[in-house]
Amino acid sequence: MNKSLFLVFLLSLLGGCALTPQKVVVNPDVLVMGSEVGKGKTVTLTVTDPRADKVLGYRTTRLDKDSIILTDSDIAKVVQEKTYEGLKKYGFNVNVSSGDAPLLLKVEIQTLQYSTPTGSWTGGIRTLARLKAFVKNGDTTYENLYEVEHKERVIIRPGQDKNEELINNTLSDVLQRLLKDQKLIALLTK
Repeated sequence: MNKSLFLVFLLSLLGGCALTPQKVVVNPDVLVMGSEVGKGKTVTLTVTDPRADKVLGYRTTRLDKDSIILTDSDIAKVVQEKTYEGLKKYGFNVNVSSGDAPLLLKVEIQTLQYSTPTGSWTGGIRTLARLKAFVKNGDTTYENLYEVEHKERVIIRPGQDKNEELINNTLSDVLQRLLKDQKLIALLTK
């Protein structure tokens, strides 16, 4: 093979390995079976996101700007919409507010994270989501932490679409856990 042609081929391969920042859209799917367990009770829903920034993670172990994964999505708003939809499917009336109420569900987004653990030839991806829920029904309260972690082995670093899918699947799963928590739902219906 011609040396200059080989050099062009080699440089094009290396150029394909270069990283650029990724911006993902956060839009999880949450499946809740419809029921009338809520019996039309009004639940006040509050969702907060005290995390410091919009960085979801990095695609390499070097925490540089070229490997960053960001989102423009308002994650608190997304989690609020999905929780709202789930509660409506259970037959609750949902009031979105930041105030205190007799029947209250507060959700705090503690973690939504993408990382690549070190020390792996084949590469690994870890996505993690944590939500904390606090329920108040009159004088009775309930608090729980929901955590979902997914690990996946990859040979080639995933592109933006795959990373978006991984992040959304993890957030979907943690929201499912929250909305299927029998103690939480039982206290809301009490």
